[in-house]
Amino acid sequence: TSARTGQDQLDDYCDSTGSLSVKAAIEADTTLGGTVMDLRVTEISNYSAVDIGETTYLQATFVVSIIA
Repeated sequence: TSARTGQDQLDDYCDSTGSLSVKAAIEADTTLGGTVMDLRVTEISNYSAVDIGETTYLQATFVVSIIA
């Protein structure tokens, strides 16, 4: 696909809400089934391209803070 399409898709994953939101999926169960007291996605960083072999991928890092 095009670079623009890939960026649009990654943007959907980085949104704070929506059906593709990684943040919303992680925070859907803030106790991880009772394993922790609380968790929150506190940061999204490293939004960039990375080359693996001959293919370029887009990436983002999600930082999660957990209170055990």
